[in-house]
Amino acid sequence: MAISKVTTGRHKGEYIVRVQPRNPVTKKRMSIPVQYAKTKRKAEQLQAKIITQVNTGFDYDQADMLVGECLSQFIQKQKIQRGWADRTYKAWLNTLRIVNEYFARVRMKQINEDVMRTFARKFINDRRLSIGPNSVIGRVLVHLHAFFDKYVGAVYKRNPVPRGPINAFFKEEEQTLKKERYTLSKAEVGQLIQVIKTGLDMDNPLVCVTRLAIWVDILTGMRPQELQALRWSNLVDDDKNGYYFHIDDAWSDVSKKLNGHLKKRKHGESRDTPPISNELKEYLDRYHEAQVAYLDSKMIINENDFIFLNLNDYQKATAGFPVCQTSLNEMLKRLGDQIGIDTDLKWSLYSLRHTVATTLANDPDVPYPWAAQVLGHTVQIFMKTYVHVTDEVDNQMRNKIGRNGIF
Repeated sequence: MAISKVTTGRHKGEYIVRVQPRNPVTKKRMSIPVQYAKTKRKAEQLQAKIITQVNTGFDYDQADMLVGECLSQFIQKQKIQRGWADRTYKAWLNTLRIVNEYFARVRMKQINEDVMRTFARKFINDRRLSIGPNSVIGRVLVHLHAFFDKYVGAVYKRNPVPRGPINAFFKEEEQTLKKERYTLSKAEVGQLIQVIKTGLDMDNPLVCVTRLAIWVDILTGMRPQELQALRWSNLVDDDKNGYYFHIDDAWSDVSKKLNGHLKKRKHGESRDTPPISNELKEYLDRYHEAQVAYLDSKMIINENDFIFLNLNDYQKATAGFPVCQTSLNEMLKRLGDQIGIDTDLKWSLYSLRHTVATTLANDPDVPYPWAAQVLGHTVQIFMKTYVHVTDEVDNQMRNKIGRNGIF
């Protein structure tokens, strides 16, 4: 450690502060950049500040790294340690690409909350994007909060991206209202099932795959990736409780393989879906016979025992791939057009999950814990994410209040 007066160069007359303590772990000299002060008194204060930072765990080596370089190392380490799925990994790589674009020569020590707020606002203005927790900037900021949180205490006193960054960086009136998801009325559910049955040809299993998958989803509310991973062995025939699926796996369209577990659940965890109708079970039995006959004729082995194996693509069927989510969503939109669904709201397979959840939530005879359990959620998440008042209940309550008043 040394303080000396500079006699030449652009810092002539100033005091240079050199501090090179040993890393308490590696015992090697730490590379702390020299700093300058106008007076000797300020130089002494600066020296004391640096020593205090070193003693309290400030990591100068980490602080001097480029943000993009540090984030890249973080991502690779997390992918290995946490076993990220391909979709998660790709999402983080997109965040890395954005960081490299906006912070190309910025070092970790230069990041603070004001810098991140400026970045968030510039990013939105550059791309003319919407603002919300589920928007592009919302997901990027959530990633960066998790990343910077690893360096609180070592580089930062507090995380430069606070929790709830959208509300912290943007006014409420700047934010875009989250686009709601379309949910079907009971009448529309009946109409959708009817057009599915009309389009089925049990002698031609190729036209049945996506339609039957959608019918199953209407009644069970499974996530698309759970629906894709359904095996014939998952179908349970219970004398007391009817027919339902016992599921424990999900398919990834990104990695083209089974995940080995349900979403956000440990390996080995499973759950039972809501029951399906006797009519659907009969159709599934007939389809199973047609599927087996078709696969035998094409000499294809259904190694995963998939119910919804992609029969429409020989190579994918041979590789053991189930029907993809894109095909399922396209079929759902075609069926929706046939029953007159024309909406600006989100309309996809997840709409069927929302429909099941909302229907269960609005049935006074269905306990919330059971509804949450069969959908694979906690009660809190079930209530917050999926529960919506149906049009039928809304109309009932308005008519009742309209006739009798609130009091």
